[in-house]
Amino acid sequence: MEILNAFDGEPEPGEVAVRQVIGAGEQRRWDALAGEHHYLPFHSLFGKSLRHVAVWGEVWPALLGWTAGAFKVGALAAERAAEGDQHART
Repeated sequence: MEILNAFDGEPEPGEVAVRQVIGAGEQRRWDALAGEHHYLPFHSLFGKSLRHVAVWGEVWPALLGWTAGAFKVGALAAERAAEGDQHART
């Protein structure tokens, strides 16, 4: 089975492509599948998020998802580092 980048065009039969989820219907399907198969309790991605799916014909063999929550961790870490620098100067 060959992996095909979604930007290379439509996959041939038997190839897998990865693409972003399109529309509310696919988002509900993505959430339902993640809730059914994820090893932790799952309801939905929170905040700003990206959902991608591996497509093999009509089958979705893999889901990929990211949320913006991790971006806030970086800002908090930078803030705490700055506070640490201020404490070191006093």
